[in-house]
Amino acid sequence: MRLDGVQLEAGRLRRQVRERSAALRQTGQALVQEQRRIAAPLLHARVDGLLEEIGELLPRLAAALAITGQEPPELFCGPQRSLHAIDKFCSDRAAFREAVHEHYRSSMAAVGVDSDVEH
Repeated sequence: MRLDGVQLEAGRLRRQVRERSAALRQTGQALVQEQRRIAAPLLHARVDGLLEEIGELLPRLAAALAITGQEPPELFCGPQRSLHAIDKFCSDRAAFREAVHEHYRSSMAAVGVDSDVEH
């Protein structure tokens, strides 16, 4: 009889832990979404600046790729071949992933958002 009572209590406690864990996960996800919502408009100028820099560099890369590949520049008039070369250049996916996370943290910190709550 005593063992049954302990098992019932253990089951009730497990259910409470599951319910509270689910509520905590939902609260954490809501916090992460709110932080991203706040950070997004603050980083639009940064995105625009980076895209402008890349847009200036891509034609230069395309021209160099055409010359080194001994191919006509017409084959590189669109960004795809240059982007493919960049994709091949980033062969260490783990290092690239780590760099993305590092820049994510620093960008979020630059706008006053703590990205550590996401992990």
